[in-house]
Amino acid sequence: MRDQLTRRGWVATLAGSATAMAQAPPAQEAASDHPEALLKQARDQLQKNFEALRRVRIPGPTEPAFVFRA
Repeated sequence: MRDQLTRRGWVATLAGSATAMAQAPPAQEAASDHPEALLKQARDQLQKNFEALRRVRIPGPTEPAFVFRA
């Protein structure tokens, strides 16, 4: 097996983890339907997702998804 992952390998890995996170039961059930409560819950979920993405380390030699050409 190769030691380096290609961009397709990273996408497959991240897509699998995102699917697993989406299927996980919510940690906190919101009983209220207040827009402020729903907004706070959405912001909290986004913050958790950003933190999870920050923990993923992608090595420098990983190929880019696109190339800029002048």
